[in-house]
Amino acid sequence: MGNGSGLRNSIRREPLAAALVLAAAFAAMFVAPSGASAYTLKLLHTFCKSSLCPDGAYPYFPPLQDSGGVVYGTTSAGGRHDGGVVYSLLPGLAFKVLYRFCVTSSCKDGSQPYAPLILDANGDLFGTTSAGGAHGSGTVFELVPNADRSVWTHVTLHNFCAQSGCPDGSAPFGPLTYQGAETGALYDGTSPLYGATQHGGAASDGVAFKLTFVSGQTLRSVKVLHTFCHLAGCADGNDPSGLIIDGSGNLFGVTRYGGGNNHGVLFELPSGGGETVLYSFCQQSNCSDGQYPIGPPTLDASGKLVGTTPSGPGGIVYRIAPTGVNSTETVLYNFCSQASCADGYLPYGGIAIDANGDLFGSTLWGGAYTGANCDGAGHGCGTVFKLHGGTEHVLHSFCRLGLPDCADGAQLYYGPLFMDASGDIFGSAEEGGKYGHGTVFELVP
Repeated sequence: MGNGSGLRNSIRREPLAAALVLAAAFAAMFVAPSGASAYTLKLLHTFCKSSLCPDGAYPYFPPLQDSGGVVYGTTSAGGRHDGGVVYSLLPGLAFKVLYRFCVTSSCKDGSQPYAPLILDANGDLFGTTSAGGAHGSGTVFELVPNADRSVWTHVTLHNFCAQSGCPDGSAPFGPLTYQGAETGALYDGTSPLYGATQHGGAASDGVAFKLTFVSGQTLRSVKVLHTFCHLAGCADGNDPSGLIIDGSGNLFGVTRYGGGNNHGVLFELPSGGGETVLYSFCQQSNCSDGQYPIGPPTLDASGKLVGTTPSGPGGIVYRIAPTGVNSTETVLYNFCSQASCADGYLPYGGIAIDANGDLFGSTLWGGAYTGANCDGAGHGCGTVFKLHGGTEHVLHSFCRLGLPDCADGAQLYYGPLFMDASGDIFGSAEEGGKYGHGTVFELVP
């Protein structure tokens, strides 16, 4: 696929005989899980309808929706040059590719936009690519529409790794954030942007960064807020995946590794500077308090941090009040508590919180369709779930890659899910769909 990421050079296909046998069980499998809340899935788009996937392939993060009902998102691959795309879905489900990455020599415009987008008050879109750019280590970009939003212009705001050793970071993966994001306010277009990279920095284990608007210039000024793994044994964490910000300007995030037990940390970067490790995971027997967090946490109405870890042992939802180095954790739910992991297994993404305080998220595997066997152990192909008062409800179970009953998608990696004012839930499945390259969906209560 051109000179792009080459992220998926081969398409995984099930053997035909096995597909026919399992397809015979379709009618019996495609039923609502017992006890699930009443949500209806609407399939908004199935990726890779034609050769070379010009519409994109493998969306990792859920999309967002603007006030007019237009949905915007990214795919990590596809798009003629295999560098990924930014897309929109208009009311009525009209799909449009707004930008295809890697259209320039050596992908200097960026490649592999894993992360979700943010939207500013003018309708511009902002995001990151984990590869490509002037130095091959990723970018921060802006897409600016014309008056009728029919043409979008790509602008690079930062190229990572301009210096030897990538002191400013390399390979941003998680979402950008900004002051006010915690209230749902749109980005103003010029205030600082904050994010994290998985690699680069003095120890090559990632950085937290701040990008500041410079009047009269396209490129933004970068400041490294923290270089991870600068303490012995990476006690401060390594491999961060994104940041969130509170109303006082304090930043929070997780690292997948490092910490006192090398199973990841939850950290704070106070507005006054420095880093505080709030919690090191895997302090309890069998890592029952979680390990290897990936999705950034979410702030609830009381200022507590709510998130997920994909392990410990089947994954957990946790809540931590940020009270410094002595912060304590409460496990709100342990996944794979039901037979054959019907309640879900491995929650990679973060948590969305509605006005009632209920928690919503997704899992990579598990669910009602135990014959789907996405993980090779019969645990199904993922769920969307709701936690209400400590009780979990599976809102939708996804099904097997390559079979007719997997038209809705399979394997939800990262989040959090996007919820609109009416309570509709928007998400994306990284795989599955009719063509095996992922879907975008809406769950309607």
